[in-house]
Amino acid sequence: MSRRLPPSPLAVTFVLLLAAVALVPFLGPPAAAFGERSFDSNTVISGTNNLLVYQSQSVAQSFLASASYRLTDVTLRLRNTGDTTRGITISIRTDAGGSPASSSLTSRSIVLGNNDLTNAQILFSTQPQLTAGVEYWIVASSSSSVINAYEWHHSNADTYANGQAMTNIGGFWSSASTDMYFMTRGGETAANVSASLVALNPSPLPGNPVTFRLYLNNTGDTTATTAWVNDTQAPGIPYVSDTAATAGSTSPWPSFTFPNIGNGARWFDVIAKVPIGTESGTVLTKALTLAYVDGTGSVVTRSPAQASILVGQQSKQVYLDPASV
Repeated sequence: MSRRLPPSPLAVTFVLLLAAVALVPFLGPPAAAFGERSFDSNTVISGTNNLLVYQSQSVAQSFLASASYRLTDVTLRLRNTGDTTRGITISIRTDAGGSPASSSLTSRSIVLGNNDLTNAQILFSTQPQLTAGVEYWIVASSSSSVINAYEWHHSNADTYANGQAMTNIGGFWSSASTDMYFMTRGGETAANVSASLVALNPSPLPGNPVTFRLYLNNTGDTTATTAWVNDTQAPGIPYVSDTAATAGSTSPWPSFTFPNIGNGARWFDVIAKVPIGTESGTVLTKALTLAYVDGTGSVVTRSPAQASILVGQQSKQVYLDPASV
């Protein structure tokens, strides 16, 4: 009868490593969407002025959402003054009569593992949708004692017109007469489609092709139901071909139609030709227009995307007659 040998420690370790790697995508923050950017901020620094965050004092900063966007993270200027195993909790709350509401839209607890002053980026796994023109609060709290407090640094003045800082001691919020350092980041809620045009060979010779690349991007979270890109057919650069179908166009040149433009980047090429006989030094401009239907059904028209080329000098071969030299 054969006996089965136990697995080697090396094999077990390898299996565990594979399992750990497989779990990483599920443990990390959500993947960033195309076009995420900063929206609201106060980044004025005044030396090392700060308010302490500990078990007896919470600190909050309000801000007015400048657009409707999905909040992904905030950056705060923080320092852990004590035990580097102690944490701080950052939450986002609505406004309740001029102070933070008691419940949170999202929150995240972090530990700064050193005593260095840092601009700490706090990523939220639950990303709330903020509405333009509505006031929200960033609230920092901690269960640490005052000797292990966190510092949240501020401007030492009212430098942010659309919000204020407050402290909570004993369950009551009071004005701090300053503004805290903060920056919010996220993805715009509405569809935001843009077009930019680049000449890949900006100095073609007469009779040669020139490739114009159009970048068609949606930096918003909402899908644009339809986008139209039209070639204005400017004189002097006759059309040859295009690759718009590979980018999803359902109609041919000169009027391209793109259905369901979701968040992300896409591009296609329009190939033209510089006519023979075009003088060197001539500037020729290609233009394409863009309009799209946003998530509300409204048609948005963008300024034309343009790119210019400078027709190059046609070189000529010169032969010297040795007998005349």
